[in-house]
Amino acid sequence: MEGSTAESRTREAPGYVQDAGGNLSGSTMRDTSSGHLLNMYEAIFGPAGRDIRHDSQRNKRHQRWHLPDALKGYNAYLNDRVDGLITDATNSPFTKVILPYVYLENPDQKIKWNVYSFDEGLASRVPYESAARVLTQTKSSHAGYAVRHGLAIKMEHNFLASAAGLQNFQRQLTQLVGSIQLTNNLDVHIALLQAPSYQKTVDEKYYDNTRTLHRAGKTFCDLFGIMQKIPNALDIIIEDARNHLSTWGSPPPTFLLCPSSLTAQLTMLPERTEYLTNGPAGPARLAKGPDLPSYRGLSIIHSQKFELEKGRVPRNVLKRRVRVAEYYWIDESSPQTIISLYNQKMDSNENFTKAALIQSSEIMSLFTEEIRQNPNVEKALKHAPMMLIRPNIEHEMLGVIVGRGGTQELGATFWGQTELSCYDDAQHGLWGMSYKYHERAMVTNERNMIRMFDIAFDGYVGGMDTDVMKWDDDNACEFLKHTYDVDTPYSGTSVIVMLFPKFKPPNAKNIGPEIFKKVFTGNLNLKVKKDEEVWNDIDYMYNFSSQTVDKVLDVLQTFQRHYIRLDIDAIYAWTGGLMLNDDDFNDINLLTFLDDLIDMLKSRIKSYVVPNPIVLSTSLTSGELAVWVDPEKNQNITDSTKHSFIDTFKEKYDNEFTSQVFNKYDKTLGHAWGEENLTAAATHIQNNTVDIPSLAYHGNMVVRESQGTVPRDVKCVGHLGNSYPGVASIREGRGRVYQADTVQKMHIM
Repeated sequence: MEGSTAESRTREAPGYVQDAGGNLSGSTMRDTSSGHLLNMYEAIFGPAGRDIRHDSQRNKRHQRWHLPDALKGYNAYLNDRVDGLITDATNSPFTKVILPYVYLENPDQKIKWNVYSFDEGLASRVPYESAARVLTQTKSSHAGYAVRHGLAIKMEHNFLASAAGLQNFQRQLTQLVGSIQLTNNLDVHIALLQAPSYQKTVDEKYYDNTRTLHRAGKTFCDLFGIMQKIPNALDIIIEDARNHLSTWGSPPPTFLLCPSSLTAQLTMLPERTEYLTNGPAGPARLAKGPDLPSYRGLSIIHSQKFELEKGRVPRNVLKRRVRVAEYYWIDESSPQTIISLYNQKMDSNENFTKAALIQSSEIMSLFTEEIRQNPNVEKALKHAPMMLIRPNIEHEMLGVIVGRGGTQELGATFWGQTELSCYDDAQHGLWGMSYKYHERAMVTNERNMIRMFDIAFDGYVGGMDTDVMKWDDDNACEFLKHTYDVDTPYSGTSVIVMLFPKFKPPNAKNIGPEIFKKVFTGNLNLKVKKDEEVWNDIDYMYNFSSQTVDKVLDVLQTFQRHYIRLDIDAIYAWTGGLMLNDDDFNDINLLTFLDDLIDMLKSRIKSYVVPNPIVLSTSLTSGELAVWVDPEKNQNITDSTKHSFIDTFKEKYDNEFTSQVFNKYDKTLGHAWGEENLTAAATHIQNNTVDIPSLAYHGNMVVRESQGTVPRDVKCVGHLGNSYPGVASIREGRGRVYQADTVQKMHIM
């Protein structure tokens, strides 16, 4: 053996020496050549592995090996392969169909593009030797910058020593590629949401000042949650989008971007999965699951969920929380009038009397002690018209985006200047790889896409139960706190009780009882136990028929004229010769009582005209209120004056008592009724921040004047449509459309 080489003196194959536990990682490799190790380096790091030089310490046993200097820094081999995995192997529809990848040689420079619009027009008549009308064209210039991103992975020094280490390295590379693609997918979502609305451009170009609040609001209300209102809603949405794009001169769309739960609702309905309606294909579709690759010629692309806030559940950026408002108007009626409201939290209808609502809201606390001393105030409030407002009805809503994808049609995901570098952390025994790149998804032609927000319900949040707000300072402040906390789901009280008395309640407290017998009751022949009860008991007076009201008014106004003139002879003749004392004409309380009593009787024939919708504006709103009725906030409706909350009540019915009540409403809730300037796209991105609604539509309710009478079912024409027991599951995104039809209907338009 003397004189032979080390390679010829051993016959053992290359391998690692196992430690006492039978593990290979961290042990010494036994081999007569370093070729096997170099081949392993080359398999991972590429040609850079061939440049590794012999280490003078290679024959010594080490527990941790440093990364060879030849492998540190930029590695073109790994860089090219990671680039290929991202751009070629992921097959993401977001960067392949919607906004495809486009490589940039110099991503640090500004990305510029121009959009030209050539408007087609009708030829006009022209005389000989005159100039023809020149067609118009427009050009808009846009620019943006790519953003530098980066991620890194790490491995233990001896990961090459075991199959588990190599598998972990492979999975980390897959994790790196998937994370980068996920980031790019999010950027595509954000670009689609933040792109300008071409509908706004059209609205500004062809401004239509004839669009009323009622008309514009009705259009948006019809689309709000339409997927749960109409069985073939998606067909209508797609055709409506095609019609809009065609009107703008855009080519037909090619994709529909939507949350997966929306297509699940579409494909898993009984009408599409039962044998009776679809034959053998129905049960087969049910067994296969909600698979819908295309629909009406459009590729169905499901939006993704992203973990945008650390510690919070990943969320879909096409899903947001939306608040709408409803009001319920009960005209002048008995305190025992029964009002039935839908409670979505319990999924049932709940009955309340007017008196119970007044008591639970503690609305009497709004009035001064002087007013509360009037024994007729509480009776007048119980008969007064009542408005119930639910200003914060909040649901999870889904949106969709329809468009034509492609670099020449919609935009691109620009990327470039990628860099993958390897580094060594000898202190902790780690190797690492860092990947950095420039990327930016941009929509360069917004004409070829249209966004439709809030077309499907996906869950109830709050604001539509029957919890009544109490009118004390603490509860009012608590209500405002929950109203303004738009970054968290709404959890405050739902119902606000408001009363609108048309008159100041007459107070006969200081009027002598004989005056009623001598002057009023004797001339009207009203049969009661005590003559003065007619004027002291407002509940009794509300039972007067219209003929009795006219007769009473005639008598009171006749006496008032003689009283003001102090025409004693006429009063004696009018009262049939009843003897009156001079003191009866010297009490100023009598004249005040007469005025209040006449105002009260006149109010019986004067009704409120409450608009639908009503703009929840107050005197705290300065100037003319601009109302945005669509989520994109494209259409600014300025004819809101006739729908104004303040104009409806305070201006038309201005008396001492009504003004005082209204000022309390205005002061307490005025700041809560305004609308933020955030668009729907911004609310989708900024942690589901929602708008505070400024429009309230009349909601569903059933009114019974008393037990046993025929109920009046007032149907809603607002955002939510009809509300009835069983609709809660539909608004959760699970259920089918069903309409209850059991009572007499009255539609408010």
